[in-house]
Order: sequence, then C-alpha cells, then structure tokens
Amino acid sequence: MKGAGHSNNFDFIRVLAASLVIFSHQYGLMALGEPTVFGGFSYGGLGVLIFFSISGYLVTQSWDRDPNVPRFAAKRILRIFPGLICVTLLMTFVMGPRVTTLSHAEYFQSQETWDFLWGTATLWNLTDKLPGVFVGFHHPTVNSSLWTIPLELKWYGFLAVLGLFGSLRHRYVLPATLLVLALCRFVLPIEEARHPLMDFGLCFMFGATMHVCRADIERYRSIVAPALGCAAVGFWLLRNEYFALVIALPYVVVAFGNMSTPVVRQFGRFGDLSYGLYIYAFPIQQLIIRHWNNSKPVWFNMILSFVAISVMAFLSWHLVENPAMSLKRFVGKRRSRAPETGAATRA
Repeated sequence: MKGAGHSNNFDFIRVLAASLVIFSHQYGLMALGEPTVFGGFSYGGLGVLIFFSISGYLVTQSWDRDPNVPRFAAKRILRIFPGLICVTLLMTFVMGPRVTTLSHAEYFQSQETWDFLWGTATLWNLTDKLPGVFVGFHHPTVNSSLWTIPLELKWYGFLAVLGLFGSLRHRYVLPATLLVLALCRFVLPIEEARHPLMDFGLCFMFGATMHVCRADIERYRSIVAPALGCAAVGFWLLRNEYFALVIALPYVVVAFGNMSTPVVRQFGRFGDLSYGLYIYAFPIQQLIIRHWNNSKPVWFNMILSFVAISVMAFLSWHLVENPAMSLKRFVGKRRSRAPETGAATRA
C-alpha cells in the first residue's frame, strides 16, 4: 500500500462518497423514496460507510505520524469545526431569516434559533430545525447530514485512547478489537450494539486496522484479498448484506485509495471539496426544492443542486477549511513515524 501526497485516489473516493449522499438525499427530500443498493442499503448510507473507512485509515495514519493526544485533537478540530461553524452561521443568519415563515423578530426571539446555532456549531447538542424553516416539507429539517459527524468524533476519541495506551503499536491488538466489536454487533444479543455508532464504526475500525497491519496485508495480499472476498460472499448468501459490506468495502476502498490512477488521482487539484459537499448539500437541496415548490423533476433538482453545492464546497475549502488547516503548523512539532500515504482526511 504505497502512495505519496496527493498522487493517490483518496480525493476521488471522498467526492464519490459525498456525491452518493447527495444523490440519495435528493430522492428522499422530494418524497420519492431513496434508491437502494446491496440488499436494501441506501446510496447515502453506502457513502457514509466509505467516509468512515477512509477516515479510520487516514486518521490512524495521522496518529502514527504524531502520537500525541492534544495535537491529535487539535488537528481534528481544525479539520471539522471551521467549516461546520461557517455553514451553521450561514444557515442561522442568512438562510433562516430568508425562508422562515415567521417575522424576523419572532425568528430571532425564538429559543430554537439559538439552540440550533449553539448545538450545531459545537456538536454539543445537535439539533436540526430552525423556527418556521421548511415547514410542511417532507423533511422539515435544515441539515440532516450532520448527525454522522458526532459519531465520527467518538471513534476518533476511541482511537486516541487506544493510542494513548500503546495499543496501536502492536499489530494484533486492533484486529482483536475489531473482532470483538463485530461479535458485539452481530452475535451478542446486546440492543445497544445495533446502533449507527457501531454500524459505521466497524468500517472505521477496519480502516484503522488496515493501516496498523499494512505490512502484513501487503505481504499476504494474495491470501487476504481472496479470503475477505469469500467471507463477504458467504455472508451475502446468508442474507447478511451489511456484514458482507463491512468485510469487503473498507479493504476495497483503502486499496483503491492508495492507488495512483490516471485522471482519477487529479480530483484533488482544486482542493479537498468532499467535506464542503457533505455539509452544504442538504440545505441547498432544500432551498432548491422550496424555490420551485417541489414541482421540478428529480434530475433537474439534482443537477442544479450539484452545481450550487460544488460552488459552495470550493469556496468553503479555499476560504475556510484550508486556511484553518494551515494553522496545524502552530500545533506543535510532530515526530514522523510513518510516511503519509493519503491526502488529508475529511475529518
């Protein structure tokens, strides 16, 4: 698993994952029902699994290069919160007053407005409604894509705890941890294990395992890949499509991400737009549906949404996200332990 800087496919995969979420949500927001794939799994859910697989791999790589909890946390904060705060401010102070059915005085006097501002910008108590905004819509919410970000943060924390206790230095600990989590999710009768935190987290931990065990995976690639493929097919035949995805998807995503495919590897030349695509998509799609009162065909709304979302993602990267990430140089000196094999992760 080799690669250098941005000469790999990770930027393309992240954009693809964000596009799958946009594609899926477009149908759901227009009350058409989200299309499904792989035995009833939504395209949006598939996109999120891809994000978590990449994140587990690259964030573990980041820890390996600089195993320090404060600096690790600071880097994650600089990646997530500047863009999130910006989109929250725009939703609260630009979009909200423009489309609310309330008067401006009623809108700003509502506690719901300030709960949304604080809860969304900090992720402390994430809410998804602004007073009088998108009332009567099929989904009367403002940005329902953001709920996955707190889940990802929890796995960052779990990874940091493992790293703090030195578990990431031993290549057998993470596979054993992944196996235990999989048993909790699929075997033990624990209701709490059947939760999106675990569903997405298994892909995150698989990605993390692929970085920690990268030398062994490379050495035994002729065995690992067929074994995972056979296991995935087996669970698919047993009608456990999700477990089949968890077994196969992270490996395929990370393996392809580390490749350097012509044309595909150039997707990052305009910046890493995937996070901006993800956080701006839902409100923009809602605004377009509102403008035409949901009277346009899905393909029209989707094309227009992709254009508008891409513009906002471009601006977000160049005006907010990338400048914020440049502040990482002030976080502290890092001790290089492993070569970087991927572009900066979305989170």
